[in-house]
Amino acid sequence: MSALAIALRRGPAVAALLVVLLLAALLHVRTGQRDAARASLENVRAENALFAERVRAESERAARRFADQARRTERAQQTASQEVSRDYQQRISDLRRRLAALQLRPAPDRAHPGGAGGGGDLPGLPGAAGGSDAAAGACRLPFPDAALATEQAIRLEELQRWVRRQQAVGEGVRASGE
Repeated sequence: MSALAIALRRGPAVAALLVVLLLAALLHVRTGQRDAARASLENVRAENALFAERVRAESERAARRFADQARRTERAQQTASQEVSRDYQQRISDLRRRLAALQLRPAPDRAHPGGAGGGGDLPGLPGAAGGSDAAAGACRLPFPDAALATEQAIRLEELQRWVRRQQAVGEGVRASGE
C-alpha cells in the first residue's frame, strides 16, 4: 500500500502531516531551483557586462589605432607631396633659366647656314646631308612650342612620380596596419 493509504487509515491528522511534509519538501526543492536560477542569471549578467566592457575597450583601442594610422598616412602623404612639389618647382625653375639663357644667345648666322665658321676669311661648313640621315635639328619644334612641350613633360613626370609616392604611402600603411 501506499503511504497515503496508510495515512488515511490512521487518521486525517497523519494525512495532513504527510501532505504538509510533502509540500515543505516540494517548496524546499523549488526554492533551491529558484535560487540556483537567480545565481545563474546573475552570473550571465556579470559575464555579459564583462564582455561588453571588453568590446568597448577593444573598440576604443581600434579607434585610436585607426586615428593614429590616419595621422601617419596624412603626414607621409603631405611629406611626399611637398618633396615632389619642391622637386617640380626646382625643375621648372631650372628649365626656365635654361630657356632664358637660350633666348639671350644670338641667333645663328643665316648668311652661313652651314653652321660653324663664317668668319671674315674662312668659309662656313657645308650643310648636313638631307634624307633619312638628316640631323634631328631639322625637325625640331619652334622654340616656344618646344619650351611648352618640355614644361608639360616635366609636369607629367612629376605627376607620375607623385602618384607612385602616394601609392607607396598607402601600401606601406596597409602593410604596417595588418
